[in-house]
Amino acid sequence: MKQKQQQTKKPLALIISTIMLCSVPLLSHAESQTDDEIINTPNPDIVLNDTNSTETDWEICVDDGCNYVDGPNEGFNINMRDAGNANTDRRPFTIETGTRTDALRLKGNNIGMGTATPAEELHIFSPSFFSFPVLLSGNAAIRLESQNIFVGGGNGVWDINGGVGLFSVENAAGSKTPFKVSGGADTNSLFLGSGTKVGIGTTSPATTLHVRKTDAKLTVEDTNNATASAKLIELKKAGIPAFTLTNSTNGSSWDFTQRTNGNFTLSKAASGGFEMQITPTGDVLARGDVFARGIMLTSSRAAKTDFSEIKTSDVMKKLAQINVEEWRYKGADKKDRHISPMAEDFYSLFQLGPDNKHINPNDLASVAIIAAKALQSQSVLIKAENVALKKQLEEKTLALQISNRKLDDKTTSLKASNDKLQERLVSLEKLVTNLASGEGYLQGNAKKVALNQ
Repeated sequence: MKQKQQQTKKPLALIISTIMLCSVPLLSHAESQTDDEIINTPNPDIVLNDTNSTETDWEICVDDGCNYVDGPNEGFNINMRDAGNANTDRRPFTIETGTRTDALRLKGNNIGMGTATPAEELHIFSPSFFSFPVLLSGNAAIRLESQNIFVGGGNGVWDINGGVGLFSVENAAGSKTPFKVSGGADTNSLFLGSGTKVGIGTTSPATTLHVRKTDAKLTVEDTNNATASAKLIELKKAGIPAFTLTNSTNGSSWDFTQRTNGNFTLSKAASGGFEMQITPTGDVLARGDVFARGIMLTSSRAAKTDFSEIKTSDVMKKLAQINVEEWRYKGADKKDRHISPMAEDFYSLFQLGPDNKHINPNDLASVAIIAAKALQSQSVLIKAENVALKKQLEEKTLALQISNRKLDDKTTSLKASNDKLQERLVSLEKLVTNLASGEGYLQGNAKKVALNQ
């Protein structure tokens, strides 16, 4: 057992010892029966009267013999009376009739209540008892009660109970048990260290609350079924409140901090900056890339004001001036490349956004939409022109086809005429040939005709 200070139980032991010692001289005046000193008298009453009028008188009495203070009282009593001040009379010690065996036992330096073998300086034992039809375990308890003399309030009553498998502190007046310890609780389940440090699972708490277990977890559960939101955890500090998540295996840590300017930051310990920051106005700043299935940007008309018209021609002129480059962020992997205009150039041309270091995706998308609409308008015009040109082409093609058909008809007619002429030419050639071959015949016949004439 741990070393204990003996003086913690001396007052009670001293009182009881004093009672016994004071009683011994008185017993010498009683009747003698064998080896026992016995006072044989109804309702015995022994008064220890100090002849010094300024000292306290004592009375040892039994049952109805106790008339010196507060009237008769069943049992063995020790009363005290302050000479000269009856208002201070009181009865500090009573053993009532029916008190069980070993209700109070002194053994060595230990005091037992309910046990003949006290194992500690104060040992309270509560035996099991039978309450038909069940055998019930005992419950050793200490009651602390403070009187309330004011109207409208009851006494303060607290019970410290040690039952089988359960230790508890109970507000008996309010029927509530705010503190319980199960019989199966581990060693050092709750340890109060130096100052205000509390350890759970550790005897050397390093902070105000230090939890150290192989399966350490923290659960805060609000059993109120109300639908309204409830603040379950609040961290307060005069200055910069923060909390840290640390991997005890590799030592890496992340700090969650509220800065003096109201910003909330998430930082990797010893990084020299913050990896993410949220401003009081809801702006989110991240040092690295943001990966998400989607980013929903507020674009409701109800959330906007100060509208103005946009000239598509102006936007297209500015787009023609902007330079789009391929690049990568400083410190990024060489393969992690991007394409975009520079924020300085974009801001210089369009004057959009809070500064010339950032580009709002809404602005880039909207400029692209305007360009797309302009291209769409040009496409519609080109399509209309194409339709007109196609119609003209079709008309000219039809006219050309008609002209070609007419030309074909003429060609056919000319061919037919040519064929006829060719036939006549052939006939003429034959005729000429015949004429050439028959010239002599004609000459002879001409002579004959001339002679006949």
